[in-house]
Amino acid sequence: MLIIVHCLNVITWPLIDHFAKLEIWVLNTQTLSIIYTMKAVQAVAFSRDRTLMAKVHILYTMSLMGNFAVVTLYWLFIHHVTMDK
Repeated sequence: MLIIVHCLNVITWPLIDHFAKLEIWVLNTQTLSIIYTMKAVQAVAFSRDRTLMAKVHILYTMSLMGNFAVVTLYWLFIHHVTMDK
């Protein structure tokens, strides 16, 4: 198992720069999700505003899936390398 993880690290180590970009993208999506959720809470006629509902739903789903991807990639490929240092 360790050999497989080591081989994957050798292959994916150059992709860490892309991982940082993914992390920033997910953080921005999560921030937008929080902002639109606050707008939805303050909206008087939220149940009739389908556009706001769609934005809140899509941004929340994107941030949830993005956070799952970032955490999964971090724990699989990066965590043990940074702990060894």
